[in-house]
Amino acid sequence: MIQDITYNGYTVTPSDYSCPDGDLSSAINVIPHDSGELLPLLPPLPVVTLAQGERLLCIHSVPGQKNYILMKPASTGKFHLQWIKKTDNLTHATPTATIGTYTGFRDIALIGNTIVLATDDGLQYALWKDDDYIKLGNRPPFTPVEFGMCRVGTLNNSEQFTIPARIAPGWSGQRGQAEASELAQFTQSVYGLLNPAVADSVTSKGLFYQPFFIRYAYRLFDGTYSWHSAPVLMLPTITPPIVKYADDGTHPDASGTLSATLTLKVNYFALTYRILADTTAQLAEWSDIIAGIDIFISAPIYTYDQSRDLTWRPVTMLRSMLLDLYDWNPDGLDLRGSGSSIIPSSVFVGHYADTSSALYVDHTMSTAGDDSYPVVNIRVHDRFTENIAAAHQFYKVAEIDVKDIKPMTAMKRLKLANSDLSTIVTRPTLPDDYQSHCTIKADKLFPYNARLSLSGAEMIPPQPFPIRSLFQFGNPDGTAASTVRITVWTRHNGVKCHAVHLGSTTADTFYNPSVNFPRYIYYPDASAYKMEVWINDTLKFIINLTPHDFLNGAYYFNSKFSPDPTPVNALPESTDTATSSLVESKIYTSEVNNPFLFPATGICTVGTGRILGLSAATKALSQGQFGHFPLYAFTTEGVWALEVSSTGTYSARQPVTRDVCINPDSITQIDTAVLFATDRGIMMLSGADSRCISTALGTRESPFSFNILPHVADILTLSGFSSSQLNIVPFTDFISSCNMLYDYINQRLIIYNPQRPYAYVYSLTSRRWGMMQSSIAYHIQAYPDVLAVDDNGRLVDFARHSATSVNALILTRPLKLAAPDILKTVDSLLQRGRFKTTHLKTILFGSRDLFSWYIVNSSTTHALYGSSGTPYKYFRVLVLCQLDEFEALSGCTVSYLPRFTNRLR
Repeated sequence: MIQDITYNGYTVTPSDYSCPDGDLSSAINVIPHDSGELLPLLPPLPVVTLAQGERLLCIHSVPGQKNYILMKPASTGKFHLQWIKKTDNLTHATPTATIGTYTGFRDIALIGNTIVLATDDGLQYALWKDDDYIKLGNRPPFTPVEFGMCRVGTLNNSEQFTIPARIAPGWSGQRGQAEASELAQFTQSVYGLLNPAVADSVTSKGLFYQPFFIRYAYRLFDGTYSWHSAPVLMLPTITPPIVKYADDGTHPDASGTLSATLTLKVNYFALTYRILADTTAQLAEWSDIIAGIDIFISAPIYTYDQSRDLTWRPVTMLRSMLLDLYDWNPDGLDLRGSGSSIIPSSVFVGHYADTSSALYVDHTMSTAGDDSYPVVNIRVHDRFTENIAAAHQFYKVAEIDVKDIKPMTAMKRLKLANSDLSTIVTRPTLPDDYQSHCTIKADKLFPYNARLSLSGAEMIPPQPFPIRSLFQFGNPDGTAASTVRITVWTRHNGVKCHAVHLGSTTADTFYNPSVNFPRYIYYPDASAYKMEVWINDTLKFIINLTPHDFLNGAYYFNSKFSPDPTPVNALPESTDTATSSLVESKIYTSEVNNPFLFPATGICTVGTGRILGLSAATKALSQGQFGHFPLYAFTTEGVWALEVSSTGTYSARQPVTRDVCINPDSITQIDTAVLFATDRGIMMLSGADSRCISTALGTRESPFSFNILPHVADILTLSGFSSSQLNIVPFTDFISSCNMLYDYINQRLIIYNPQRPYAYVYSLTSRRWGMMQSSIAYHIQAYPDVLAVDDNGRLVDFARHSATSVNALILTRPLKLAAPDILKTVDSLLQRGRFKTTHLKTILFGSRDLFSWYIVNSSTTHALYGSSGTPYKYFRVLVLCQLDEFEALSGCTVSYLPRFTNRLR
């Protein structure tokens, strides 16, 4: 009987008894082609040799050239990042320049001319510029700027009005019980004097007369903003405008009028600033990223409510007006008028300098009767303190070019871009910042559509700002300036963390802190709940922080405005807490072409598990929605599809499969699918369909062992392979630490394990498996090139070959010849295919129980003849090949005779 057998490819399942004839127990250096042939896998072509200890990370395409980016070990835990230009005649990659030294490599990504490194110290950046890389570090230096208010004048406009008699304080009838219409008339007279004066002499000239907030941020190359400062509360005054009142002294009846003179006594101020630290050299490195500093202010936070008419007693004494601003009882109850009031001799009214060279200090006004006089009773705004706490819109007023960011020795008036502040709310606004001062440690970086996405993140709370950048400049006389240390406690994902700023520069010096403590402090993390400002062992301030309702931060606000701003210390907190927290279920996505900025809108939470990696979806999940779900997120709960919004941000829409990736390094994108390793084997995810492509390789099943064959040592000598290359472990053990290399040109997938001397090769066209010798240490993402580095430090290209022939070994699984339970003798066997007959050696093995194997016949060519003798139920064919590039092996033809068929075997 004659039977033709086609070689199918390497399999482990089903069992040796059930497997079809043609399946292979070993297929080293061959791969099944869709033509039905086994084609040789020729060795890759060496491209360049790395120096000892170097690791090639990627190939960076920059204008006019390509660069090898390499890593070399430095001191313990550190590495040097180096580069060398890629040229056609380069044979040894000896780096010509070092980019920088970093700690703990995790991943690398390329966005345009920028290299992004994920390290143990967080993200690190390097920029290609002027034929070299500039080390940027984690973020630009924070430039501390302090702001102050300098009084430049006092509005003293005066005007005479005819007013209703019952407005006057001297009217004795109903003690000032003026009608609503009379109060409205008087209110219009007051504001008719105040508002034009303010418009003409204050707001139109870039000056201020009401409290406001100020903050600044770096303006980036694309017009976005990042690394915002803290909002600083500027309190040039906390009193309503003072309008002196004097009348003609007459006492008409209720229907009469009298003449009154109203005179303004309203201070107005200029905004001054000072850059405290010299960040010139560091910012010069960021000059392609940072265009400058833009300064923003809030709208005025009015101390009075212009929409309300004056109250029933529209004229009062200055002393009463000032005392009405404050609650002086330490228990928080207003007991004035009940016999238990506490009347201070003076009250706080604002913080400013009388001249640009004077001290910036708290100013007070006396409540003594001798210093009091009649004033219009403009009451403080009912929501004055609430409006301070709620302020969150900031409008651009000035900018400082990056080349002008230099340290200053004294306060200087800030030059506004437009001196007319009357239309401040029509100016460009500052979007709020989100975690730009945090340090993000990411396990994986994934560039996609000019955006950078981070996964496997660990968040380190932001270091507190220098003290002088947190509040309005103050330098009162008293104790010498002290350098402070600031500690902040936060709660991230249920983890209590702390962050410390160790003061060491001018920006950290605190003038006379016992009488100059800020009334408002901001920290850029809404989860912060406590802050300690440490002066020395005997002087420290502990304050509670409140989450801001509208900004991504927390704040302290002393709303009592007492002359002594010293806070009552909160309960102390221990620093025996974490310094970071895991945010492993979140993806952070940058702005387009801006890997430095990760806005709040770019944060996506995927389930509750840990994100292992990301990959692009190259096929639609369903008909008609291609591109709607562009990314897959691989998590410990399965694979999720991420939906993209109109702004380019992502949201987790739905899980597409519950298969869990066991090895993030195995996640590999190909043309129409994404592959990854699971406990089931290698899964191919295409759209919403997930299927296992390695079913034939089994999972925990034990692969064939050559040790069961007789004369295995002689076979190894003839084959040219070592025993380790034929020592195959269960497939699941192999893929637990595997990587995948996609050969686009030849449409195959190389699955290698750096610890194993062999690799699996999967043909995407035939959907069958082969194997190859492997010394791959790691591969390089350089699509469509197929590049890897071997154990000898050589960069090799699997799309090109270094030889025209290769040793190959093919061993069939047991051949049953259509009768697995019948004894048979093989009298002849011929290999079929396209090859030179002398390039093959053939050995035939026989067995009756699938465990004990015996040599039946052997040949130094492709043919076996005269193989009769002892009959066997099962046969294996071993072919030792020396295949040239265009040779192929398709199968064999077997001539056999059934024997002893008279009874069951």
